[in-house]
Amino acid sequence: AYRHGKTVAASGSGARLIAAAGVDPKRPGVLVNPSDDVTAAFTAALVKAMGQHRHWGPGGDQRQGDTP
Repeated sequence: AYRHGKTVAASGSGARLIAAAGVDPKRPGVLVNPSDDVTAAFTAALVKAMGQHRHWGPGGDQRQGDTP
């Protein structure tokens, strides 16, 4: 999903897995919550990000060249 510009979200241990995979949590469409408690704000951000369908990388291309 990440390499195709899709929204990726994780919380708790999933957030640690995202970090271990080398995914930059500051990239558009990547949502990370270090806590296991999922807040309404995190859920709202996820719904908004999913509504964009794809998140484009630098230069308008998809996440080409990204390792994960």
